[in-house]
Amino acid sequence: MKLLQSLSVFAVMIASMLSWQSAHGAVVVSGSATVDGYFSEWNLATDFYADMFRSGDPGKQIESKLYLRYDIAGDILYSLVLSNSANIYASTSDPWLKIYDIGNSTLVNSSSVLDGTPPDFAWIPDPLGTSDKLGYEASISGLSTHENFPSFVKFEAHVNVWGEEGDEGETSSTGKKNDGCISLELPNTTPEVPEPSTFIVWSLFGLFGVTFGCSRARRAN
Repeated sequence: MKLLQSLSVFAVMIASMLSWQSAHGAVVVSGSATVDGYFSEWNLATDFYADMFRSGDPGKQIESKLYLRYDIAGDILYSLVLSNSANIYASTSDPWLKIYDIGNSTLVNSSSVLDGTPPDFAWIPDPLGTSDKLGYEASISGLSTHENFPSFVKFEAHVNVWGEEGDEGETSSTGKKNDGCISLELPNTTPEVPEPSTFIVWSLFGLFGVTFGCSRARRAN
């Protein structure tokens, strides 16, 4: 009985650890998406990466959620931000992505041209037809060229939502630059190259084996 109780407690601890890890988006899912304002291709279970809190403070309520995919071949990061309700204030400067390891500049926002080439941005409209937004899709590229790839320490997804007093200035964020910023871990499938010494030795053995075989055949004739 004690063994079963111990195993049960251990199972609960493991489940809690896995839940915490998935909630913090251990590694971005490999895949692609279409930035067009329609998110039916996204899997809200497997693509989930992080919660977005009021004022970027994990101690406050969750206002929206962040979903990510990374296209390894194209070196494109796709993002989906969805609010818990269609309460996103559709301003031009407030929805954005930043990787502070790269710099303080916005990598994509609602001013980005939607032309199929990152950075792309598209609002997701309110299904009820109001002027507010349910969320947005965005893409950025070229991350593999940076020295910190595939692990970035400070990443932030940001948008503004309507406040309790009808104020559109309330932030919904994964965490601020100097307080609670989340990391961004991208999948990396760079092919492994054999150690130079091993590769060269086996190549020489193969080359000499063919040479010796041909020489012996000629002598036999």
